[in-house]
Amino acid sequence: MKLTLISRNQKIVTQRSLLAALLKSPRAPNWSKGDDIKLCEAWVSTSEDPIRGSDQKYEALWERILQDFKAREPERQRNASNLEAR
Repeated sequence: MKLTLISRNQKIVTQRSLLAALLKSPRAPNWSKGDDIKLCEAWVSTSEDPIRGSDQKYEALWERILQDFKAREPERQRNASNLEAR
């Protein structure tokens, strides 16, 4: 790869941009319809838990949804924020 640099400041910006691109974590695979269904099932199961009911903190709720989703779809590498954003 050939870089043409005009100034020292531009060189620093270019190096930072390149480093940021290299360090960026890879994207998770796209969601399939099956993934969506399993996420919905996990959400319903967790949010309607008769023991915990609606008295769950936001972060704890999504962690429980994640655990339920992982049990239904162990192959997928997702985190709570992936599920929450879906």
